[in-house]
Amino acid sequence: MSFEERNALIGLVTDVLVIALFVWQITSQSAAGAFDGPDAYTAWAQLVLTMIIVSIAASIAVTIAINIALRLITGQKMPPHLVDERDHQIRLRGAQVTLLLTSGVFLGGVALLALDTSLFTVLNVMLSAFAVGTLTGSFTKLALQRGWI
Repeated sequence: MSFEERNALIGLVTDVLVIALFVWQITSQSAAGAFDGPDAYTAWAQLVLTMIIVSIAASIAVTIAINIALRLITGQKMPPHLVDERDHQIRLRGAQVTLLLTSGVFLGGVALLALDTSLFTVLNVMLSAFAVGTLTGSFTKLALQRGWI
């Protein structure tokens, strides 16, 4: 497995873990009534900002842990961080997929607001759009690295 393939796989695993943590936190706090009342949007925003910080730290920690584990298991040293034009194109394609999906669902969220849907629902739809966009972009990078598409 090449360095870029491993990074794409680690990114996909990290994305799944972080999204699961987001869903768990939002559903559990919503069930507990944390988003009821006049400060509902403030509580939601504080949770999302906290989760973004946690997701960045988790991404770094998971990447380091998996790379160390793979090095201990295989005994191979880390390959040089050589990135060629193909790798750049794959990263760009993954970013394009992420941005297209996220933008499309964001516009859908704005349309939901125009149709008088609650702001809390629209905020969660938009947050979900970022999650799905990120996950799909990471999967696209992995699929392109592996030659599946």
